[in-house]
Amino acid sequence: MHLIWPILGCVIVVTGVTDVSQDRVAPLLDVEQCVIALEDSDVRVRRRAIADLALHTTVGAETIMRIVDICKRHHGEVGLQLTSFEALEALGPRAAPAIPFLTSVLLDEEDPPSINDPSWYAGLALRAMGPAAAPAIPSLLKALRSEVLFTRKVAIEALGAIGPEAGVAVPVLFDMALHDKGGGLIWSIQDKAKRALAKIGAPAVSLLLDALTNECDRRRELAAEVLYRMTLELPHSALSAKSSLKHAMQDKTAIVQVYSALAYWNLSREVAEVRPLLLFVIRKYIRDRDCSPHVGYPPDVEAAIIGLRHLGADAAPAVELLVEVLEQKKGEFFKRLAVETLGELGDVARPAIPRLREMSRTPGETMRAAADALLKITSNSGDENSDVHKEQGTKPQAVQPRQRKDEP
Repeated sequence: MHLIWPILGCVIVVTGVTDVSQDRVAPLLDVEQCVIALEDSDVRVRRRAIADLALHTTVGAETIMRIVDICKRHHGEVGLQLTSFEALEALGPRAAPAIPFLTSVLLDEEDPPSINDPSWYAGLALRAMGPAAAPAIPSLLKALRSEVLFTRKVAIEALGAIGPEAGVAVPVLFDMALHDKGGGLIWSIQDKAKRALAKIGAPAVSLLLDALTNECDRRRELAAEVLYRMTLELPHSALSAKSSLKHAMQDKTAIVQVYSALAYWNLSREVAEVRPLLLFVIRKYIRDRDCSPHVGYPPDVEAAIIGLRHLGADAAPAVELLVEVLEQKKGEFFKRLAVETLGELGDVARPAIPRLREMSRTPGETMRAAADALLKITSNSGDENSDVHKEQGTKPQAVQPRQRKDEP
C-alpha cells in the first residue's frame, strides 16, 4: 500500500492537468488575469489559473498566499488542491511564503494514508524550494519521526535540498542511514539519508570522521560511503577529511578501503595512492572467482570497477584487468560493469576492442552494452562505429554523456 499510493497520486496530478486541457479552458495570459480567475465559479477555470500562475516569473508573496487561501477554502476539492500543490512545487523558492501552510499540511497526515494525501505533495513543494525552505527545518525534523514511509522520505529529501543550513539534522539522518530499512530497494530510506548527508556537506564531516574510526564496521562503511558521495558533489566541503581518508585506505574492511580511496582521489587526484588499491581489489576478485564459483558480488569490487571511471586516462593500466573480468565464465553483473567502465574510459580502453567486438556479436545481456562501449571508445573513427551497428542491424547513435552513478 505504501509503495503505490504516491505514485498513483502523481498520476492523478498529471491526469487532472490533462483534463483541464481537454475541457479547452483557455490559457490565461498574465498574472492579473490569473488572480481574477482564482475566484471564478468554474473549478476548471480556477485550476487553470493556479497552473498558469506557476509559469509566471512575476508571482509575488501576495499571490502565493492567495493560492494558499484557496487550498484552505476548498479543502474538499481534491483536484484543485493537487493543482495548487503542484503549482507551489513548480514555483520553487518563490513559494517560500507558503512554508507555514506547507509544514502544517506535511505533519497532518491521513491515517491510513490515501493516494491523495496532501502531506506528500506539501513535502514535494518544500523539497523544490531548496535552501529557501530553511524555516521548515523544525517541522522536517518532526516529519523524520513519522510512521508513514513517504513522509520520512520527502522530509529527508527536503533537508538534503536545503543543504548546509540543515546541519542540525545530521545525527538523525546518520542514524536513519544505519537503521531505517523502510522503502526496500526502490524507495530506500537508508539511501535517501546518505544522499541528504552528502548534500548537507561540511556540517556532517565531523560526525562522519568520528564514525570512520569507530569499532563498528557498518558505521565506518557508512561514513566512508557518504564522504565519497560528498566529495563528488561538494568536494570543497570535505577537504578537512583528506588525511583521515588516506588513513582509512588501510582499514581492515575492503569496502571501507575502496570508498575511502575514491573519496581521497576526488580530493587529491593522487593516482599513485589510489589506483593500486582498486587494481588489487579487482585482481583478488578474479583470483577468488577462479578458486571458487560462489564468490558472489562483493560491494568493494563493484565500487572499485565503477571507481576506475573517475580516474579517466589514469585508469589505463586497469584495462587489461577489466578484460580479464570479461573472460570470466560467470559474474554477469560485474561483466556489465566492466563493459560500461571500459566505455567510459574512452580511448585508453582500445586494447579491449577485440573482446568487446566479440561480445557485441554474441547475443546476451551484455551485447548492447558492448556495442555502446565500442562506440564510445572508437568515437574518433566513424568506420568502426558504423561496423558495430551494421552487424547488429542498428543505427549509430550520438554518444550522450552518461551521468556517473553517485554511489557504487
